[in-house]
Amino acid sequence: MKKSPDLTHLKELAELVQVKIAAVASAAVAAITEVAEMKADKAEFVSVTLQPSGWKQNPNSAVNAAGYPYALDAPVQGVTEADGSESILDPASLTEATKCGLCPTSATISGHIRFYAVTQPTKAITLQVRIIKS
Repeated sequence: MKKSPDLTHLKELAELVQVKIAAVASAAVAAITEVAEMKADKAEFVSVTLQPSGWKQNPNSAVNAAGYPYALDAPVQGVTEADGSESILDPASLTEATKCGLCPTSATISGHIRFYAVTQPTKAITLQVRIIKS
């Protein structure tokens, strides 16, 4: 006749299994977090307002020659020259953006995104900007 397991032994095994399950769950969470942080296409959006004041002569000769003599450097924390950006105009700003000839491209510089225009806007222009990390 087989001897049935001791309840103390079963309790010890259950506690050991519980510890192992917790370790596996913790490792899974850590791995998922690491993958999420490394994901290359992870989008970061920031709201940017281009005020009518602060526009200056465009220092980029190629963009200036293309008909955009004005530039504004909008501060965006953490952006670098190696990053990229895409802008989405707030529908309420479409009229002003069209009126001033806001350039459809921009440039990233350390701590800023540079926007270009044909003329200086007379009203604020609001955009959502997607930062594309290098």
